[in-house]
Amino acid sequence: MIDEIELPVWSAMAGDAARPGAYVDCYAATAPGQHGIGDYASALYGSRLFAAERRVLAVAGYPSTSEDIQALAFERAKSFAIWSVRARDERQLWLADANGLTMSWLAVEPAEGGTRLLFGSLVLPIAGRVPWMAHVLMPVHTRYARALLRQAQKALTD
Repeated sequence: MIDEIELPVWSAMAGDAARPGAYVDCYAATAPGQHGIGDYASALYGSRLFAAERRVLAVAGYPSTSEDIQALAFERAKSFAIWSVRARDERQLWLADANGLTMSWLAVEPAEGGTRLLFGSLVLPIAGRVPWMAHVLMPVHTRYARALLRQAQKALTD
């Protein structure tokens, strides 16, 4: 099950998420067993669904490989395709796109029966408002974010 939750106050992204006019979402799921942030990042960015996004990004001039995913997941890279690492520690990974206006956040924390997987997104406002295109894409984004988290959860469960 995928739950929509508030972005935790301890998130590295929390400061930017508090900006007036910002769009923030956060989803949570639990996977059995103990998983680190590297395992989770590898599962999410290595998913079949994300492979389609990687193909689109490659056409736009931001190619990436499976090796790039592993390098990002296990702290051997500070960037991946269009994203750069904004912050990272033993339980979270925060990425920003090339223009610094859209961000993704992944985190893990212990949970009863396994590991809680957190996945959040942030769109910063321009002139106090989230861009109109972001509003148009939000329904697709929320379904996509949930589906990515579900695939990562499944990969860590199998």
